[in-house]
Amino acid sequence: MTTTEATNADEPLRIRGLKVENYKRIVAVELHPDGKSIVLGGRNAQGKSSLLDAIADALGGKRRGSGATMPLRNGALRGEVTVDLGEYVVRRVWTPTGDKLVVEDPKGLIFKSPQSLLDKLLGDISFDPLAFMRLDGAKLTETLRKLVGVDTRQIESDRQRRYDSRTGVNRELAAAKAHLAGISLPERPPEPPALPLVVRCRRRQEQAVLRWLASRHSF
Repeated sequence: MTTTEATNADEPLRIRGLKVENYKRIVAVELHPDGKSIVLGGRNAQGKSSLLDAIADALGGKRRGSGATMPLRNGALRGEVTVDLGEYVVRRVWTPTGDKLVVEDPKGLIFKSPQSLLDKLLGDISFDPLAFMRLDGAKLTETLRKLVGVDTRQIESDRQRRYDSRTGVNRELAAAKAHLAGISLPERPPEPPALPLVVRCRRRQEQAVLRWLASRHSF
């Protein structure tokens, strides 16, 4: 029996159970978080990343998964990842010839177009955290903009306009300083030599006599 409608699509996705067999470095793993956090620990090349890739490949498929062309464990003829999301149970099986995806509800009802259903559940944003850390500035900004749902392009445009304006002012200031530095000012004329003391005293006497004569003529 099949159904094409998903229920409670807006509910947050939580992994209630995870079972992985013959996937990359993993032989077999089964987890049941029960709403609690699980810490993955171990030495390098022990399967920690493989477990995360298993979830990504089971839910995202080739377009949104880890990018592995054939994630079967070396020597295995069949690999399987089952992710229990509560409302949906996702099971993806790999064989040397390809993979098959089945999504069903807890009652065993199978959904048609399972990958389309998962794409809607995952939303427009899903990414590898490690790949996210390696993004350059522009791609990182665009991804963060999508994550928070805020369009910052107008803010960035205003910031760029102010930056360009400030850059232009600084450029004009530097040009003005360079022009000023190239201007040669005329040398200051030398100060006239000081008059000898006798000459200054004589001039004062003459000025005093002239003032006296002027005062006499004024009567």
